[in-house]
Amino acid sequence: MLVGEVRDRDTAQIAVQASLTGHLVLSTLHTNDAANAVTRLVDIGIEPYKIAASLRGVVAQRLMRKLCPTCKEVWVESVPEKLEKWVPRGTPLYRAVGCSDCAMTGYRGRFSIVEVLTVTPEVERLIGAGATADRIAEVAHASGMGGLWESGVAHILRGESSLDELMRVVDVPFEGDDVGEPVLGARLAAGVAQPASGQSRATAASREANATPGSSGLEPESFDLLDNLLAGQKVTRVKRKVLLVDDEDSLRRVMKDLLEREGYIVSEARDGVQALDQVDRTGPDVIVLDLNLPGLDGYGVLSHLRSRPATADIPVVVLTAKGDEDNEVRVFELGADDFLTKPFRARALSARLDAVLGRRRSNS
Repeated sequence: MLVGEVRDRDTAQIAVQASLTGHLVLSTLHTNDAANAVTRLVDIGIEPYKIAASLRGVVAQRLMRKLCPTCKEVWVESVPEKLEKWVPRGTPLYRAVGCSDCAMTGYRGRFSIVEVLTVTPEVERLIGAGATADRIAEVAHASGMGGLWESGVAHILRGESSLDELMRVVDVPFEGDDVGEPVLGARLAAGVAQPASGQSRATAASREANATPGSSGLEPESFDLLDNLLAGQKVTRVKRKVLLVDDEDSLRRVMKDLLEREGYIVSEARDGVQALDQVDRTGPDVIVLDLNLPGLDGYGVLSHLRSRPATADIPVVVLTAKGDEDNEVRVFELGADDFLTKPFRARALSARLDAVLGRRRSNS
């Protein structure tokens, strides 16, 4: 049985019911990676135990551009330190140049990178228990699942595409060992980076989810305890996480650089569907949301966020070129916390985020 796309509860229920009654069902679903297919089905309205019983596998796919074989050339610059785990020093890599054969783009053709999540008995138990996508992915990786990033790296090492193209398509995996001591200490106090012995990550994540939205979830005593643990080291408070949702890559990069200099941890999304996936994955403290997005627009994202108890209180700053009064009234009626019109001054965005988060803290 082939279902073109699962995008609503009725379609999902039909697909799951057909699977439970013995049919092989193939379909597509918009998610950020394989593990988040489970999160999306739950979000649509399917009970976790039904997903566990019916789901047998998920294939996540992204398309990467293939280097033009006519003009590609060896890339002689050193690999960034954060990528040396996957691309050792001295590995021959290639970069795009541009010629008449590829219309001066440097790329000709595309290929897919994939990750395949097989629902093993352990993964099935996690899905039925309502585990997070991160926990499901962690267990799947431990069982041998390769991620989108690893699939892309394999193509890079074969000279089929460039490192820049891979980083455009897939985010570099987060490495906990790269976090500085002050931030790591703050995450330890929050109880989500390294659960105590015998405690599952799902339990720690659950505690984080139960914290007041828009706040760090920490009591003042946590910082006193942390001071003792770090033996007098200077402690930095938990960094705020912000999700940037905008389809303009250049603008997103500028905003990311600005906010990272201000001490924010920044994640990104290029469209509305990806934004909802990132919200589930990263649990941002605040969202900067463009209205004009491909597929699911900003109005739909905002409406969806406010309709879910888990995301209803996440502050949202709307960023748009539509500065008319009717549009501003509409986004506030949908539950936006602030409204910023493009173009804007760089410091204005940081000031708006500080103000919104400050109001949330004072109201919590």
